[in-house]
Amino acid sequence: MSEKQPADMQIWRLAYLAPAPDGDLAKWYLLINEGPQEQILKVDERILVFKDPDAAEQIITRYGAHLPADEQDLEEPFFRGHVAQSLYLLTSGEIDETRLIIDTANLLLDLIAATGRTAPEHHRQRLKALADYFTFASDPAGFFRESGISSDDIVESLLWATGLVVLHLTEVQP
Repeated sequence: MSEKQPADMQIWRLAYLAPAPDGDLAKWYLLINEGPQEQILKVDERILVFKDPDAAEQIITRYGAHLPADEQDLEEPFFRGHVAQSLYLLTSGEIDETRLIIDTANLLLDLIAATGRTAPEHHRQRLKALADYFTFASDPAGFFRESGISSDDIVESLLWATGLVVLHLTEVQP
């Protein structure tokens, strides 16, 4: 019997979504079953979030035991979504040395898909442009120059996406 290749593995990964500046609101942690059949942990079409990252394994046992998994990567968040910090970097023009903007854009796009809702085309295009640009760059000024998207428009799309996602969250206990 041969071992599974990494691309064929299902791995539980820890993620977080932080809509506000650090200290203003707690981060919401969530779980993504990453692999060929990627799924965000949901119950009754609601994305499950929790406040204590140490509870991840218990959350999987309670709500996600029916999903296939070859491994768990729960020590540190693998996916990060920090909306306030991304907005700050974009509007201040500071270089994104930690790749937080692309992480936030990609996580929001995945979470929007998990809601089952269709994003208005202008928001989807803006978020996709953000993710595409910051895949290879870290300069917000360059993004605005190359994309033709205004700072106000990208702020609007990030806030719209965050609002949609928050409406589809359910906080659970282990």
